[in-house]
Amino acid sequence: MLMKTRRTRLSSDEGGAALVLFTLTLVVLFGFMALAVDSGYAFAEKRNSQNTADVAAVGAAVQAIQNPGTDAQIAAEIVAEAQRLVSENIGTVDWSACTDAEPLALTWASELSGASNCISWSEGFRRVRVRVPNRTLDTFF
Repeated sequence: MLMKTRRTRLSSDEGGAALVLFTLTLVVLFGFMALAVDSGYAFAEKRNSQNTADVAAVGAAVQAIQNPGTDAQIAAEIVAEAQRLVSENIGTVDWSACTDAEPLALTWASELSGASNCISWSEGFRRVRVRVPNRTLDTFF
């Protein structure tokens, strides 16, 4: 009998341990869930930025093909079309903070006294490159 009483007393002393462990586990699981949601959102926005850059480059190239003006007019149309398409797809961006490590031969900055080299094109307007400026994303958690 002495043994049975002792066992009962030990189990009653540990009655809240499961609740503490469950609470800690729940906090960790919610942390991982928050990380997964925020990481998924960041990945989706990165994909959207890449798609926007692709659309802007193609749209600017089409604009260059369809514009019969001078080189300066074509360059201005390329920049305007790329900026318009980026604004339509992801909203207002800060072009002055954008830098491209590998621009094509002619850039918005070199040809039109712009603030950025993120919109560039080759001589003869055969290729157009658009790099979308970095954006700050708000997280959910």
